Amino acid sequence: MRIPSIFVGITVSDLAISQRWYELFFGRAPDVLVSADEVMWQLNEQGWLFLVEDDSVERSANLVLAADDLNAALGDLAHRGIESHDLEVIKGAGRKAYFHDPDDNEVVLAEIYSL
Repeated sequence: MRIPSIFVGITVSDLAISQRWYELFFGRAPDVLVSADEVMWQLNEQGWLFLVEDDSVERSANLVLAADDLNAALGDLAHRGIESHDLEVIKGAGRKAYFHDPDDNEVVLAEIYSL
Protein backbone atom coordinates (compact mmCIF):
# COMPACT_ATOMS: atom_id res chain seq x y z
CA MET A 1 0.00 0.00 0.00
CA ARG A 2 1.35 3.40 -0.96
CA ILE A 3 0.34 6.40 1.15
CA PRO A 4 1.42 9.63 -0.57
CA SER A 5 0.14 12.01 2.13
CA ILE A 6 -1.09 11.96 5.70
CA PHE A 7 -3.80 14.02 7.38
CA VAL A 8 -3.95 13.80 11.17
CA GLY A 9 -6.98 15.19 12.94
CA ILE A 10 -7.49 16.29 16.52
CA THR A 11 -10.98 16.87 17.86
CA VAL A 12 -11.22 19.88 20.17
CA SER A 13 -13.99 21.29 22.33
CA ASP A 14 -13.40 24.97 21.49
CA LEU A 15 -11.73 25.72 18.17
CA ALA A 16 -10.82 29.33 19.00
CA ILE A 17 -8.96 28.35 22.17
CA SER A 18 -7.22 25.35 20.61
CA GLN A 19 -6.39 27.20 17.41
CA ARG A 20 -4.61 29.88 19.43
CA TRP A 21 -2.59 27.25 21.35
CA TYR A 22 -1.52 25.50 18.12
CA GLU A 23 -0.70 28.88 16.53
CA LEU A 24 1.66 29.49 19.44
CA PHE A 25 3.02 25.95 19.21
CA PHE A 26 3.73 26.14 15.45
CA GLY A 27 4.58 29.84 15.50
CA ARG A 28 2.08 30.65 12.77
CA ALA A 29 -1.58 30.77 11.80
CA PRO A 30 -3.27 27.80 10.10
CA ASP A 31 -2.57 27.37 6.40
CA VAL A 32 -6.20 26.59 5.56
CA LEU A 33 -9.40 27.82 7.21
CA VAL A 34 -11.65 24.97 6.13
CA SER A 35 -14.86 26.09 7.84
CA ALA A 36 -16.12 27.70 11.03
CA ASP A 37 -15.19 24.52 12.92
CA GLU A 38 -12.05 23.27 11.13
CA VAL A 39 -8.54 24.60 10.42
CA MET A 40 -5.42 22.97 8.94
CA TRP A 41 -1.64 23.35 9.11
CA GLN A 42 0.70 21.89 6.52
CA LEU A 43 3.55 20.46 8.61
CA ASN A 44 5.73 19.30 5.74
CA GLU A 45 5.38 18.53 2.04
CA GLN A 46 3.07 15.55 2.60
CA GLY A 47 1.80 15.95 6.17
CA TRP A 48 -1.16 17.94 7.48
CA LEU A 49 -2.68 18.46 10.90
CA PHE A 50 -6.28 19.54 11.24
CA LEU A 51 -8.31 20.63 14.22
CA VAL A 52 -12.04 20.11 14.18
CA GLU A 53 -14.45 21.33 16.84
CA ASP A 54 -16.92 18.79 18.17
CA ASP A 55 -18.33 19.10 21.69
CA SER A 56 -20.07 15.73 21.53
CA VAL A 57 -17.02 13.45 21.63
CA GLU A 58 -14.34 12.61 24.18
CA ARG A 59 -10.86 13.66 23.21
CA SER A 60 -7.73 11.59 23.57
CA ALA A 61 -5.21 12.34 20.85
CA ASN A 62 -1.50 11.63 20.96
CA LEU A 63 0.48 13.53 18.35
CA VAL A 64 4.21 12.87 17.98
CA LEU A 65 6.25 15.25 15.84
CA ALA A 66 9.94 14.84 15.02
CA ALA A 67 12.21 17.79 15.77
CA ASP A 68 15.62 18.24 14.14
CA ASP A 69 16.94 20.16 17.16
CA LEU A 70 14.90 19.65 20.31
CA ASN A 71 16.81 22.26 22.32
CA ALA A 72 16.13 24.94 19.70
CA ALA A 73 12.48 23.91 19.43
CA LEU A 74 12.03 24.04 23.21
CA GLY A 75 13.66 27.46 23.31
CA ASP A 76 11.36 28.76 20.58
CA LEU A 77 8.30 27.35 22.34
CA ALA A 78 9.32 28.79 25.71
CA HIS A 79 9.75 32.19 24.05
CA ARG A 80 6.13 31.87 22.85
CA GLY A 81 4.90 30.85 26.32
CA ILE A 82 4.61 27.08 25.84
CA GLU A 83 6.58 24.91 28.26
CA SER A 84 7.06 21.15 28.22
CA HIS A 85 5.70 19.38 31.29
CA ASP A 86 8.17 16.50 31.00
CA LEU A 87 11.37 15.60 29.17
CA GLU A 88 12.26 11.94 28.63
CA VAL A 89 15.70 10.70 27.60
CA ILE A 90 15.69 7.37 25.79
CA LYS A 91 19.21 6.04 26.22
CA GLY A 92 20.98 5.83 22.86
CA ALA A 93 17.82 6.64 20.89
CA GLY A 94 16.73 10.22 21.55
CA ARG A 95 14.66 12.54 23.68
CA LYS A 96 10.99 13.43 23.92
CA ALA A 97 9.35 16.58 25.29
CA TYR A 98 5.70 16.35 26.35
CA PHE A 99 3.02 19.03 26.09
CA HIS A 100 -0.76 19.12 26.57
CA ASP A 101 -3.12 21.23 24.48
CA PRO A 102 -6.19 22.94 26.04
CA ASP A 103 -8.22 19.70 25.72
CA ASP A 104 -5.43 17.68 27.39
CA ASN A 105 -4.46 16.01 24.11
CA GLU A 106 -0.80 15.00 24.29
CA VAL A 107 1.64 16.60 21.87
CA VAL A 108 5.18 15.22 21.84
CA LEU A 109 8.31 16.61 20.19
CA ALA A 110 10.80 13.83 19.62
CA GLU A 111 14.46 14.16 18.68
CA ILE A 112 15.68 10.83 17.31
CA TYR A 113 19.43 10.23 17.43
CA SER A 114 19.44 7.47 14.81
CA LEU A 115 17.10 5.01 13.17
